[in-house]
Amino acid sequence: MDPTTVPPITTPPIEPPPPVQPMAPVPPQMPVQPLMPPVTPPPSLGAQNVVSSGPDKKRLGGFGVFVILSIIILLAVWGVVGYLYLGNKNKETTDTATSETVEATPTPVPFNPDEIQIANGNVEQKTAVGESKTLVKKEDYPGSGIIGFARVSVSKDNTKLCFESIPPASDPAIYISNVDGTAVEQIVKNKHTCTWSPDSNSLLYVNDALGAKQIDIFAYSLTSKEERNLTEKTSTATAIRQYTLGAIDGNTIACSYDVVNAAGKKISSSNCSIDLVSGAVTDAAVVGTP
Repeated sequence: MDPTTVPPITTPPIEPPPPVQPMAPVPPQMPVQPLMPPVTPPPSLGAQNVVSSGPDKKRLGGFGVFVILSIIILLAVWGVVGYLYLGNKNKETTDTATSETVEATPTPVPFNPDEIQIANGNVEQKTAVGESKTLVKKEDYPGSGIIGFARVSVSKDNTKLCFESIPPASDPAIYISNVDGTAVEQIVKNKHTCTWSPDSNSLLYVNDALGAKQIDIFAYSLTSKEERNLTEKTSTATAIRQYTLGAIDGNTIACSYDVVNAAGKKISSSNCSIDLVSGAVTDAAVVGTP
């Protein structure tokens, strides 16, 4: 074979490809959900501990502390507010009660013994503003007669009254009462000129007398309810003393007396003093002679 001659290239016949079989339809797939992080269950009443790890545990612990502190602070604030509110309400209530008490209680007017007087035979209190109040009515004591009471005296401590009816009353007597006219008590009959002792525990007075009768000075104790005749032993059958009660200075009673004979004729007079403690009678200089 001539090397320069190229033999023809024989190409093998190409077989047609086999027919393509149609693919079977792919069934639909469910969508794949993304994986969620594990959820930590909330604490329950019976749970003792909740186990967590990593950053979640740190965040939960910090938030819990914040919540607890917030609750404590809120409770403290409300406690202070409540305390201040109740304190203010109590103060308002106290102030209101005090104000009402002050408004309901008028300022008392000081008692003046000169307000106690005899008016139309009654014992009355006449105030400086012209008000008049009857403390003892003569009609309640028929023995005082038409004239009623003739004299009233206030005790030194301003707690008692002494008032009296005198002749021509059918039953002249001395009475005492509280300063407002309550608790009236008859002390003695047929005596007059009642005068209070400085301690307000005794009354001094004299007896009624006509003609040649001895007139003595008596002391009555409101404590013992006993009467003493302070001048009983100073008269004689021919020189009868008729005393007049004077002012009282401490334990000393100023007095005076007339001396009359058995016929009732005045023969002399004198001033005197009586010691309330000892009962001693001291005569001053004789003023007149028979």
